[in-house]
Formats: sequence, C-alpha cells, structure tokens
Amino acid sequence: MLSWLRSTDRLEEAVVDARVLVEDCERILGAAHPLTLDARVTLASCLTTAGLLVEATAAWEQIATDRAALHGPDHPETLDARSSLAAARGRAGDDAGAAREFEKLVQDRTRIQGAEHPATLRERSVMLAWLGET
Repeated sequence: MLSWLRSTDRLEEAVVDARVLVEDCERILGAAHPLTLDARVTLASCLTTAGLLVEATAAWEQIATDRAALHGPDHPETLDARSSLAAARGRAGDDAGAAREFEKLVQDRTRIQGAEHPATLRERSVMLAWLGET
C-alpha cells in the first residue's frame, strides 16, 4: 500500500503510514529485528520521495549503521543502505559528502563483489551521474 500511496503522490499519507508501521514493528518485534529495519527503510524511502531530506538523511545514516551492526560492513544490504545515504546527502545539498561516499562505495563494491558485478556497475553509474550533476 505504501508503494501505491507514493506512486499516486499521496506522499504525506505514505509518510504517516510508514511511521505507524515502524512504531508497530518496534513495539511488536523490537527495534533490532530485521523486519523493523526493513520498515525503517520504507520510512526513509517515503521521506526521501516526499522531499523531507534532512530527516531522510538522518534515517538513512542510522539504517546504514544498523545494517552494518546486523550484517557486517561488507553485506550487500549494508552497501545498499550506504548508497541510499549518499544519494540522500546529495539531495540534501551535501555534494562533497555524497561524492566521497559514492567513491568509497565503488571501491568497496569492487573489493567485495568484483568489478563486473551488476551492483558495482550500478554504483559506478550512479557515482558518475552524481559527479556529472555537481
């Protein structure tokens, strides 16, 4: 439903629903549960789409930290969270922070997944697009 709300420009409603989802997951499953973390990713995505970029950046930063604690720094979900954080930083106006994080991500994905892995290629593409826009 949240995807539907986001796709129909009902962004405020999507953010409210995502906040409730996070609260429910934390209450029922606990703050450290993987599904709670997934709900927080949904909320961060909604915040980003709604243009609430300061809050979204803070949410992505915490998600990246928590993913690293749960899965380790080299796990694909941790890397994906770092990618979302870099993009959020850029959208929020932190061009230097976004560029640094994208460059580190390309290095880490190359080391972990290899230069020819689709995720590495995607990260390189995103980094180049970002650097081209700044």
